Amino acid sequence: MDAPWWMSLVVGGVAYILLSAIAPTIMAGSPVLSGLIHLSKGIASIVFFFFCFIGLLAFLKGKRTVRVVEQRNEIASHQNSFQKRSEEFVFSSNVGVPPDEWIFSGADESRDTEWSLAVLTRLEWKRFETVCTEYLKLIGHNAKETRIGADGGVDIVVHKDGQEKPVAIVQCKAWNAYKVGVKPMRELFGLMAAERVTTGMFITSGDFTSEAIEFAQGKRLRLINGDKLLNGIKKLSDEKQSQLLDIALEGDYTTPTCPRCGVKMKLRAAKKGANSGNKFWGCVNYPKCRSTLVYKDAGL
Repeated sequence: MDAPWWMSLVVGGVAYILLSAIAPTIMAGSPVLSGLIHLSKGIASIVFFFFCFIGLLAFLKGKRTVRVVEQRNEIASHQNSFQKRSEEFVFSSNVGVPPDEWIFSGADESRDTEWSLAVLTRLEWKRFETVCTEYLKLIGHNAKETRIGADGGVDIVVHKDGQEKPVAIVQCKAWNAYKVGVKPMRELFGLMAAERVTTGMFITSGDFTSEAIEFAQGKRLRLINGDKLLNGIKKLSDEKQSQLLDIALEGDYTTPTCPRCGVKMKLRAAKKGANSGNKFWGCVNYPKCRSTLVYKDAGL
């Protein structure tokens, strides 16, 4: 049943014609074989239905194979997307710590009344992406934030009104402890080529390395670090600045979002073992989701 299902119908049809039409004609000319004409026609029907049954099984098997391949491709797509997302973070070695060995720690953040670099650097990665999306909208772009686990390395897409194909793609990094290097820049440039998008934008709340800046030169790659983003926000009207600040600081804006589940993580600490006392961000859906992110004190 590895052959195409329609091949069974072809073979069955040919066999039916041979046994029901051609063979009886030949047998009729022979006194010895003429008695087998009716038997030949009966066999023709049996053979035809047999090949039809084989064709049906092959068809059903093919449909099942297609579904399995589609499911595998979908799973691989999610895994690749999650892998790209997870590369943006340093994962803790505390994965798999039983829940009864966790200690929850919370943080109380005061509400800022105006934009500052400190506000930008306190935003968790997903909220930072949302702020970047809303900022682009406020300066006149038709920007849309991608869904968690399905972005393929793109955080924001920018469209022209009435056009389905994006005119620009945006990558965001809420990186403050270290600078954005040339590797993410190459990845964004590769995505631009793959998607046939001429413009790319890289926004970070921190800064870029000299190698990343050099790589972007001569390409339609616009780099926006924390200072440039803050200056852009400051150029907005007071009303728009306030509107964007409300979006940035709504609810819990410092606790990181699970890069796989899209829910707020919990700050935990292992009670015993080699990592006893070490704090880390863990997904609330553990053990179904074992994503963890390294916790860094605000002063670091």
